[in-house]
Amino acid sequence: VLIGRIDTSSQMMVVKGKLKKITCTAKKVALAVPKTVVNVPIAIGRTILAAPDAVKGAVTKAQSKGKHTSGDAALAALLAANEDKKPKHADKLEFICREILEEQERNGIVRQSQSDCMNEIVSHLEIFLREKPDAIYEEWISALHPENAEYTEANRIDHRFYVEESDHRIVWNECMKMMTMYSGNNDTIVDRNWSDRIVEKKTMDPSYTRTT
Repeated sequence: VLIGRIDTSSQMMVVKGKLKKITCTAKKVALAVPKTVVNVPIAIGRTILAAPDAVKGAVTKAQSKGKHTSGDAALAALLAANEDKKPKHADKLEFICREILEEQERNGIVRQSQSDCMNEIVSHLEIFLREKPDAIYEEWISALHPENAEYTEANRIDHRFYVEESDHRIVWNECMKMMTMYSGNNDTIVDRNWSDRIVEKKTMDPSYTRTT
């Protein structure tokens, strides 16, 4: 049993490394694309947001010049002229560019949060399978998210962990596939029926029979 547990630990270290490469690659792709997108609105936004400074400069000149003329009348005339020259869509464009910048910033925060969350999931799976190499998907979810496994039925977890887009299901299946591959190519590695524990996507009705 001890030998099997050591073999499983070494397998999991290799699998964790490969899963992290997958995670890092996905993160680089996710961050590389938006980076080029962000540069455009930033350049546009700064140009537009700098426009009022030019108006302020003109006003300052008018104010100093107005000291030697009619003062307020000259300043009012200049402001009116600048307002007429300002494109009618400038205010709307400025608002849109601000919205783009804020949206890109929010997306960056979300992507970083998702990456951190994925790293936590992979690390927990490695530790969990070291201690319980024969565990099933539902047992792992119960250990990782106990609040989503408080049901009266045995091995019942929240139905959303079975959907196609579930990150947990994807990571678990990738790990099971890799362990199956390594056990098939190495006679010294214990085959723990990894492939039999692959979780297929499925639709389940939500359960409300909780224990608490």
